[in-house]
Amino acid sequence: MAAAAGVLLHADLLPLVGQFQDGENIDMHPLRSFASQSQRSLSYLELGPQVSYFNAELTSTIDGFRALLLPWLRDYGLVRLPRLLASMAPIMEAFVLVQAVVHGDEAMVAWLFQHSCVTSSSAYPLVDVASWANQLSMLAFLHRDLPTVRGTANAMDIAARDGHLPIVEFLHRHRTEGCSPQAINLAARFNHLNIVMFLHENRSEGCTTDALVWAAAHGHLDMVRFLLLHDHPGLHTPAAMDSAAQHGYLAVVQLLHDMGQTCTTNAMDYAALNGHLDVLVFLHTHRTEGATTRATSFAAAAGHFQVVRFLREHKYAANLKTALQNARKNGHVDIARYLSDSSDLMTGYMGVLAMNV
Repeated sequence: MAAAAGVLLHADLLPLVGQFQDGENIDMHPLRSFASQSQRSLSYLELGPQVSYFNAELTSTIDGFRALLLPWLRDYGLVRLPRLLASMAPIMEAFVLVQAVVHGDEAMVAWLFQHSCVTSSSAYPLVDVASWANQLSMLAFLHRDLPTVRGTANAMDIAARDGHLPIVEFLHRHRTEGCSPQAINLAARFNHLNIVMFLHENRSEGCTTDALVWAAAHGHLDMVRFLLLHDHPGLHTPAAMDSAAQHGYLAVVQLLHDMGQTCTTNAMDYAALNGHLDVLVFLHTHRTEGATTRATSFAAAAGHFQVVRFLREHKYAANLKTALQNARKNGHVDIARYLSDSSDLMTGYMGVLAMNV
């Protein structure tokens, strides 16, 4: 009994005993619980993430952890941080380190490395994380002072996607990971023309037809013009005009036509679906691909009366039975009446439908 009491009353021995007991420190419970429930988001980083993993969900996860960590640090200080990291290694290390990089906390990152608190840093592409977070100073710090920190081509791809030109410039000038064609593709999609111009002038990775299609689909006229004028090899796809027509970007459709791009029947079909009469008129006047029977059926279903009338007046093929069914099903009585009146063959069918209502 005396021996047990001696251990329990010994200032150095009692903490060591506690380390081997089940349970956890109550002050660490919120952090451990959050990390346990949210660790999937950070585990993606270790597995060689795609660009799409760097998103709002990851931001929310990191910010949620930081909201718990900062008050804890104010109460307990850095002296207790190693025990927190050890309590749930290696995922706790990842949370603490990544949140510090994302928020540009160079002092914390430096402290973690100086005190050998982080053993799994090489598993996480911190250069990518800093680039995604638009933390230029942190990126320079990692590159200069922590040369073992890892990065991938995702870093420049992500920075290009998110419009962070200074990050793109730094990575180009100081890092060797490069980028992929996704850099221009994604910059074109989100209309970062200055970044597309920089990558075009300074990099050799080029882009794919996705750049043109995405720019056209979002109506980025100047971006489409730049991509076409600067003669990216193989940058020809009918999907660009199809997408621009579908979303009603007449100026983009005109530009693509003027610069030798083509389309398919999807251009008129989906312009009809979305009621873009001005696009239909242009395609009808200047293109030869035409439309399928879907155009009239789509327009009838969506209630675009003027589109239906245009297609009928210009003798585009139609499955009138399907078009009439679509119009009636969706309550577009004016279109149903027009279709019935415009075809003797449909008059009898209209009556049958009326009898079955």
